[in-house]
Amino acid sequence: MACRKLKPICMADGALRTYGIYWGDTLVEGDSLASVMWDVPAGLTKIAESVNSQPVTEDGVVYPPGTVALVRLRRDAAGTYACRCEIATAQGDADSRELVVVAG
Repeated sequence: MACRKLKPICMADGALRTYGIYWGDTLVEGDSLASVMWDVPAGLTKIAESVNSQPVTEDGVVYPPGTVALVRLRRDAAGTYACRCEIATAQGDADSRELVVVAG
């Protein structure tokens, strides 16, 4: 399955961070994320993955529940890593996006 690649993000040495991908712009009205699975390569450790059950606010924008795929990562080694996020929606749609993490 082809995936949409997003702008790379940077992760500092020793960082433990939660990142999210907003999917609401691709969901049909009334649909929401039902499940999320993150494929994280060696060099990063996936601590947790989930769909937001509460609103998420970033840079003053509020994203409703069920629209953000979250992953908590720990940086283990320097490198550039492609983390793939696969989702399924309540109405049966499936898709994926790729988040590139640059750990310097």
